[in-house]
Amino acid sequence: MDPFSLAVQHYEAGRLQQAAAAVIDHLRRRPSHVDGLRLLGMILLGLGHADDALATLDRAVAAGKRDPAAHANRAQVLRALGRIDEAAAALGRATSLDPKLVDAWAELGAVEQARGNAEASALALGRALELRADRSVAVALADRIATLPDPPTALAPALLVAARLDGVDHTRFDRLAERVLLPLRDDPERLARHPVLHAWLARGTVHHPDWERALIATRSWLLRQVAEGAAVEPAALVAFGLYGWSCEYAWDVPEADQPDVLGDGTLERAARAMYGPVGPDEHELLPLRRVAVDEPATEEALAAEIVELVGSDDAALQGMYEENPYPRTVAVQVRPPVSFDAWIRAALPLSEEELPPKVPLEVLVAGCGTGRHALTSACTWADCEVTGIDLSRRSLARAARRAKELGVDHLRVLRADLTRLGSWDRRFDLVESVGVLHHLEDPEAGLAVLAGLLKPGGWLRFGLYSELGRADVVAARAFVAGHGFPATAEGIRAARAALLQLPADHPARPVVYSADFASISGCRDLIFHVREHRFTTERLAAALAGAGLRFVGFQHVDPAVPAAYTERWPDDRQRADLARWGEIERERPRAFSGMYVGWAVGLPA
Repeated sequence: MDPFSLAVQHYEAGRLQQAAAAVIDHLRRRPSHVDGLRLLGMILLGLGHADDALATLDRAVAAGKRDPAAHANRAQVLRALGRIDEAAAALGRATSLDPKLVDAWAELGAVEQARGNAEASALALGRALELRADRSVAVALADRIATLPDPPTALAPALLVAARLDGVDHTRFDRLAERVLLPLRDDPERLARHPVLHAWLARGTVHHPDWERALIATRSWLLRQVAEGAAVEPAALVAFGLYGWSCEYAWDVPEADQPDVLGDGTLERAARAMYGPVGPDEHELLPLRRVAVDEPATEEALAAEIVELVGSDDAALQGMYEENPYPRTVAVQVRPPVSFDAWIRAALPLSEEELPPKVPLEVLVAGCGTGRHALTSACTWADCEVTGIDLSRRSLARAARRAKELGVDHLRVLRADLTRLGSWDRRFDLVESVGVLHHLEDPEAGLAVLAGLLKPGGWLRFGLYSELGRADVVAARAFVAGHGFPATAEGIRAARAALLQLPADHPARPVVYSADFASISGCRDLIFHVREHRFTTERLAAALAGAGLRFVGFQHVDPAVPAAYTERWPDDRQRADLARWGEIERERPRAFSGMYVGWAVGLPA
């Protein structure tokens, strides 16, 4: 093999030192070879030698002034050096030389994000995705769109490309789909034909009452068309069927809708599947058979293979999640992995002394449910091994299936009750338990068990309900209890319908906008849970101290929240004073969107 091909092979395998030696050998023979210089520049960047990488790519640009890839690679190095405007100029040159250079558009997305231009970043990433169906670009675009209150409708073609890819959290495209389809919301015929609607229903979540009403009307229109023998878009029927499965047929069914009277033709069966799952004898409607028959069968087989580490005495909690594994769908952003120390540095304002060591990471996700959290961690951090535990075998089986589908082989799931792990001899660099502890009989005791599973100096990520931030859910729980709605599928459907009829100023009304409200399992977890505790910052401080943990900081969805803290106490760069956070939350009761998600580290023994 010639030295250049060998260098490419080493580089693609991540063997940067070997790649450098091979490409340097190649450049001794061909010192002005543009591709060789580009490769050496990217190797040097990967090895942390950004200045040398820039000098090398300057040579590549000089040797191939009209080589767009050389300009694009040079932009990557300039961005790494913080020379953002120069990087943008280099990418302008690259895209003018080759308007179809995917990597240049993808890099422009990163550069515009660094410049603070989220919409321009999204448009650049959208262009890259239109040119090539690339999962990493789709993931970056999904991240960007999630930050935009009004994503540009020009991104509709990119949404359709992303909808074909797994390993992307398609719910992040929900707001874009709503904006694209808004002019058609009251026109069932045109709405039913739109490919963006098909993509949205197949992969996303409908969590606005106006859209739920509009789509119920569109579903009724489709049913009538099929019953009358009129032409319909088969893709629309399948899309509604897929969404029906993902929301567990939570929508109201108007009395005029009579799916059971339809015949047995393919279109009739597809129309019926908008209202209920297909059976095991279905062989033509493959997407609907996949979710309703094939995937559950795979999960049943995987469930039998799951090892039980320790059983549970909490029959109520275990039974709830065996009946309704949560979350129903497991959307995961599969990203290019980064080291945990680099990730946490970006997430929290830490001092150098507080940063975790740069070592392979052993992670425990306690209460992993159907795997969304555990898979996200496994797909985020480099050199990590993730163990997920949960009470529910059905939930764990879904996590195992999704791990296989995504090719994640460094996640292991075990059946266990976290409250009974005190005698377990394993220790972890990082323990994560978000949205779990507050459902235990004694959350503080559970927190202490998890703290005991940390290695010395280990990190813990927690998520606990906020008393102030969960006021609407408390009101909704009181509403359903007062009306006697049972925690069955029919009871939850009836409760949803009643909550949707509440006036806008009712204290329980805001829950109808929650993504969890959209499905039966999500709604049960949200407002029908068998048990929940809620915390204040004072109770949180006491719980962490009691478990031998030191609070490090919160994660925030809304950047205005940490900004408010910094404005009040500008000298407190680390923002790790829970008493001060209590003041912020009392001023902004929705500051934590219902849940405190934060970080703590183990105190020295």
